Amino acid sequence: MKKHPASGFTLIELLVVIAIIGLLSAIVLASLSLARQRGSDASVKQQINQMHAAANLLYSNTGSYDTLCESNTEGGKLFRAAVNQTSKTDNYNLCLSSGPNWYKSVGGAVIPGITPKQVTKDAWAAVVQLKTGSTQQWYCVDSTGASKTQSSRVLDTGIPVTIQC
Repeated sequence: MKKHPASGFTLIELLVVIAIIGLLSAIVLASLSLARQRGSDASVKQQINQMHAAANLLYSNTGSYDTLCESNTEGGKLFRAAVNQTSKTDNYNLCLSSGPNWYKSVGGAVIPGITPKQVTKDAWAAVVQLKTGSTQQWYCVDSTGASKTQSSRVLDTGIPVTIQC
């Protein structure tokens, strides 16, 4: 009687294949997560950049940037939409204008700051924390036309308030 060699895979071969598939799927999922974060950051940057147009429109209608960060203005709505997509770290996302109020994020909500501020008339700036990057990064836009990613948040809420990226 002739013996046929065993056909099929051994248990070791199957385990090796399963391990390789698991490793590849982990790499793909990590890449997708990073891509999702970068997409979110791109959306945040686009919304904050749109504040330039909203600010210019507000200035042409009212003659000042005083209410740019208020929740009922287009600039305020854009800032809040951007905050909803960021890391939502307390006090890191700021919207400052030459008006009496400035806004910060606390617990994912945007609330007025309580410290009075002294600013130059007809100036504004907004800064939001991004999700990606090896270190914390912020995206800042201001009334001078600057829009840039920074490794440190240069806007502050001291007196006088710096309103420039």
